[in-house]
Amino acid sequence: MKTLILLVCGGLCVCVALSLLPETAQGLPECHIHRYTGILCPGCGTTRALRAMLHGEWLLSLRSNLLVLPAFAWLAALCCISNSRLHHRVLWWGIGVSLLYTVLRNIPLEALDVLRPL
Repeated sequence: MKTLILLVCGGLCVCVALSLLPETAQGLPECHIHRYTGILCPGCGTTRALRAMLHGEWLLSLRSNLLVLPAFAWLAALCCISNSRLHHRVLWWGIGVSLLYTVLRNIPLEALDVLRPL
């Protein structure tokens, strides 16, 4: 429960910081994985997705990073599950989904463009 409270407090701080940024804010954090390897990691587009979500632009948020909303549910589930076996299953399923998402968003097919950030 303490972990969940810390996550919520940290999340609120991030939300306040992102909501105060102007529309044309420059200098947002750059993904070093993408910069040095050219690979889109599962977190690429998360800052834009959170910012769009805070401004009520839900479709833009999903278009920036499709996993942002499911990641919240996954983290909350991990914090609330006390059964060790179930906790490990949920943890590994989330990691598996994240890896699959990473692979799919880096395949250069037009049908998979929806997985790439704007």
